[in-house]
Amino acid sequence: MKISIPENLPVDSSSPIMVAYAVDYDAGRFGEVRYSLYRGGDSSSISFSSNSHSDREFPFAIEEKTGHVLLRRQLDYESRSEYKLRVVATDGGQLSSEMTVDIFVQDVSTLVCLFV
Repeated sequence: MKISIPENLPVDSSSPIMVAYAVDYDAGRFGEVRYSLYRGGDSSSISFSSNSHSDREFPFAIEEKTGHVLLRRQLDYESRSEYKLRVVATDGGQLSSEMTVDIFVQDVSTLVCLFV
C-alpha cells in the first residue's frame, strides 16, 4: 500500500492517517485481531503507548485493537521524505498476516507559482 501525506498534517491522536483492517473468521478469542507496527525491516513493534526514545522519534504508531495508524509527531519533508512500515495483524491463535505501507511525505513549503 502507498499513501502520501502533507508534512504539515496536524498531529492528532483522534484522526488516523490510515486504518489497517484484517478479518479472522475464527470464533471467540481466536478470532480477535491485534495490530502491530514495525519500521521497515525492524523487529520491535511500535505501539501508541511506546515510550522508548527511538519510538518517540518515529512519527507513526498503531492502536493495537483498532488498527488506527496515528501521527505521533510533526513530519518534515526536508529531514525525511519517505517511510516504510510493516503492519502485522495477529489473531488469538498467534497466526499473523502482514502488509507493507510506503508513506511519502509531501513538501508543502515549496509551492508552484500560479497565474491568477
